Amino acid sequence: MKLLTKEHRSLLITVGVIGAGILYIGGRGAGAVARSAAAAGNAVNPTNRHNIFAEGVNSIGDILNDGVDDDDFSLGAWIFDITHPGQ
Repeated sequence: MKLLTKEHRSLLITVGVIGAGILYIGGRGAGAVARSAAAAGNAVNPTNRHNIFAEGVNSIGDILNDGVDDDDFSLGAWIFDITHPGQ
């Protein structure tokens, strides 16, 4: 007595392949979501020197500093220079 007919085996193989494909694609999607969440977290992390707020302030200060966008301004360095004259 056969437990599975040829049609049932074909159906089970097809369902298995489709399920494996869904798991593979879902895993890749979850990885992309995790990478995007990490990038967004770093963009607003206050301890990250390259967060969007620090980059924005430094970009504006760079233009106001000498009129040229040459990345020679840092708000932290400017505050240090103001509070420690002559050093």
